Amino acid sequence: MSALTTPPAAGTHRPVRTTRPSLARLTAVELRKATDTRAGFWLLAIIALAALGMVLVQMFTGSAEDRTFSEFFGGAQLPVGVLLPVVGILAVTGEWSQRTTLSTFALEPRRERVIAAKVSAAVLMAVAVVVASLAWAALANVVAPLVTDADGGWSFGAEGLGRVVLFQVINVLVGTAFGLALLSTPLAIVLYFVLPTLWSILGAPSPR
Repeated sequence: MSALTTPPAAGTHRPVRTTRPSLARLTAVELRKATDTRAGFWLLAIIALAALGMVLVQMFTGSAEDRTFSEFFGGAQLPVGVLLPVVGILAVTGEWSQRTTLSTFALEPRRERVIAAKVSAAVLMAVAVVVASLAWAALANVVAPLVTDADGGWSFGAEGLGRVVLFQVINVLVGTAFGLALLSTPLAIVLYFVLPTLWSILGAPSPR
């Protein structure tokens, strides 16, 4: 029997080499976890459909000058901005409600890398939703002049797109922060929507 196949002597152990999963792999896992669940899938679908619904409303209301690509795209961001933070919350709290925490720890026990993957996945989903609303706006701007008296203008700069992407990324990161702080889906969602209202009420000047 050769030395390569000789079993180790009693009391000795061969070193086991473990490969640390890359951040890209962890992010891919988090993206799959976010879209595999019914809550995550339907939330993303509702965001996309809400953006489409807002575009359709704009297509048949308002003046012709308001039916342009920039207006369609801007209007689509309203429901996206409201619902997108919930995506960030679910990206964090989903592993506790769906009981995937043990598999997450088995894949990568270092929480800082798991959190980085969750944040990366949330940002990618935010960018994907913005791209989807961009496609809805472009489609509406093509169809609107055919069925209405829409202006059909395409003027929209890269700076405006960058601002929209930055705004939505910040939105989803705020939701992710709520999820990390509370680790409870209902509590994080309720506080995310209630705290700004309470803050505005408490900060309002008292009548004299």
